[in-house]
Amino acid sequence: MITKTKSGRARRLLAVASLSAALMAAAAGTALASTQATGLHLSPGESQDMPTWFFGRTQVCFGNPEPVGGPDVSYIWWSSTSNGSGSLHPGEQSCMVRSFVGFRIGTQDISLDAHLDVWEPVGPA
Repeated sequence: MITKTKSGRARRLLAVASLSAALMAAAAGTALASTQATGLHLSPGESQDMPTWFFGRTQVCFGNPEPVGGPDVSYIWWSSTSNGSGSLHPGEQSCMVRSFVGFRIGTQDISLDAHLDVWEPVGPA
């Protein structure tokens, strides 16, 4: 016969185990989405978003694919945890490493005539 104390303890253990399983499934889904992320090639005015890692930090890189002597590219980026902007000369690239806690990161090319490449190296940084 299970007493009231043992029954309550069993329910709490079951609740903790269920919550742990749900968190692990969510983290696995986020990690899988991050490993499948491909690079983006944005035209002026275009914006798109990418997944990030839930655990650990995500590295996001920006590049200006224009040839030397071409136009500079300017961009903005945002997520639920932070935002920022940048500008790159032709052929330059810049990377940042942050903890986005699984929130997607959006990027927009705000240049008038330059394209922007955005990519995430596979795996948490």
